[in-house]
Amino acid sequence: FGVFCYPRLFFVMPEAWTVALAEVVSAPRTSSGLAFRVASVALAAWSASLTSDPGIVINWGIPAQTILCLIGARVVLLDMRHAAAWAEAGPIGLGAVGGLASRLLRANGAFWVLAVLFYVFGAQTLGLMDISATSPFSHIREHGGSNHLLMPTSLLQQWEWSRGTDGFGGGVVRITSCSSDYLNALYPCNVTDELRPGIRDMLHSFGHIGHEYHPTVMRMFGSHRIRRHLPHWDGGRPFPVYTVPGLELRRMLAEARAANESFVLEYDTLPGVVGDEKWRHTAVQSKVRLEEDGAGGINCRVLRRPLDEAEEWAPCGEDELPLQPAPTGLLMKFLVWFPYPVVEGVYEIPCID
Repeated sequence: FGVFCYPRLFFVMPEAWTVALAEVVSAPRTSSGLAFRVASVALAAWSASLTSDPGIVINWGIPAQTILCLIGARVVLLDMRHAAAWAEAGPIGLGAVGGLASRLLRANGAFWVLAVLFYVFGAQTLGLMDISATSPFSHIREHGGSNHLLMPTSLLQQWEWSRGTDGFGGGVVRITSCSSDYLNALYPCNVTDELRPGIRDMLHSFGHIGHEYHPTVMRMFGSHRIRRHLPHWDGGRPFPVYTVPGLELRRMLAEARAANESFVLEYDTLPGVVGDEKWRHTAVQSKVRLEEDGAGGINCRVLRRPLDEAEEWAPCGEDELPLQPAPTGLLMKFLVWFPYPVVEGVYEIPCID
């Protein structure tokens, strides 16, 4: 977040930020300037050794943060020295142009203000985005209904006219078992065991459930060559059950198939699209068992009335999620969903990221 936030100093101190960046890319003119640059590079290089992430040799975010901290300090110093003179000179930009160019610049500014307002206040309400910079750690539910005190979420997944489309349909599923190392390294990413005992004790003392999940980290790393070395479920304990929208399950299966991995996955389809935490934990409309051999062979079976002891497993229909094609299109760049863990006896969303 420091890496995200430091560049935003430009909008508060544009002149100082511009001058500081010009100094970064310019050759030093004084011995003190040269010494500062050498010390900065040495400090950034040393900070790379502070990486503590399991499975990662260097977390490049740390030296990037170090460099940005140094630039940010220079920005503040320049602003303290020259802010009065820059303010007297007047704003840079619109004053130098007029007519059509000025109107276009103002329209461009208005467009981006509206775009940011929609991103912050509209995308989650409509259900166009889940994993994003606007998602709080608390965590706001984006599938299965809203847990926000005031606002609804994922309306497009709930409205009847939109949930029948390919981009917003599929309902909610609960993943109950999975042998795919690719998928288990991706979701739900339970890192609770990585917390020091003292931290967990402190969390419990304040009524926190003491669980932590990092699915965004796994999703952003991109390559399974990195993810597979990070802590994730690999057997030896109960499977970490979680829920995702049906659309996200289709994406997950497409990725696992691209890895040519053989696996078995079982999930429950939940009735309806909205419910409380007990519904997310226990409700079931049907059960599906999927077996894939990693070479294109698929065996999909469904138990349509799981509460009926006489019911037998039957072949999946074409409308079952594993037999539907992978989701495509520009919308899929935004519709990336958090997996919501199902923690036995805990009817709330654990902290995520």
